[in-house]
Amino acid sequence: MTETKQGLLIFDFDGVFNVGSQKLYEESYLAALADSGAGLSYDEAISRIRLNWGSPHQAIIGELLLEQPELLPTTLKLYEQNLTTIFTEGIQEVPGCVETLGRLSTDYILALNTAADRKTLLNSVMPRLGIDPSLFDGGILTADILEDESLAKPEPFSVQFLMGFNEVSANRTVMVGDSSADMLSAIHAGVEPIAVIKTGNLDETTARDLGVRHIIEDITHIEAVLPSIIGKTALKSSGTVELPPEAVAFVSRLIDRVATNETRSNHEPLARVFPYLEQRYISR
Repeated sequence: MTETKQGLLIFDFDGVFNVGSQKLYEESYLAALADSGAGLSYDEAISRIRLNWGSPHQAIIGELLLEQPELLPTTLKLYEQNLTTIFTEGIQEVPGCVETLGRLSTDYILALNTAADRKTLLNSVMPRLGIDPSLFDGGILTADILEDESLAKPEPFSVQFLMGFNEVSANRTVMVGDSSADMLSAIHAGVEPIAVIKTGNLDETTARDLGVRHIIEDITHIEAVLPSIIGKTALKSSGTVELPPEAVAFVSRLIDRVATNETRSNHEPLARVFPYLEQRYISR
């Protein structure tokens, strides 16, 4: 696979391929709080949501219900229902993003590194936007798969994992995102970040302050900057990029889950998350 590609492109999803996601997420949280009878004020709820932005929704709801933890199961269920109604029905694609992805997939390995809910992303949001999950042949890594939110962005683990998994070095990898957490995750992993500033949560001034050198209005402008970052020569899979120790342990846990009914019943089929996991690790 790598021998015909020029590099690895790791994308955040919300705010990169769609517009208006933050507002819709906030509406989904607020509706769940109201329907569960939580007594948190609007201003306090919005403050806690934004303070924990980028964390898995289970963690954010936990913060919202610090004073009423008994409401957690009900509120989680309501929020996850809202993702398939309020969020999915309201979300809109960035015009031209589907065509851009199709062109990029010819020359690059594509991967997702996102805090979006995996089931909603794969089963509802991506179909609505017309985005084929199979384009992301380098893996779809969602925060809930990590099992440990301390490994999520802005930590470098998820970027390092995807580089190691695809056997691509940092100088041939780019992380594309719309938040400070995306940029910092890339920088901490030694990867060049590209900031998207018109469709997400990051403005140009903040991106510059973080040291980001490549800033684009939206994802459809990415092809103009990639050659200067990655180059145009094809990758040669040397096998020299190794997973960090935490990633080795993470892969071992995923492999264990493949053989259990837990994986089949409680998670999306693992093949949809990492298409080459069994081929690369289990068959060895």
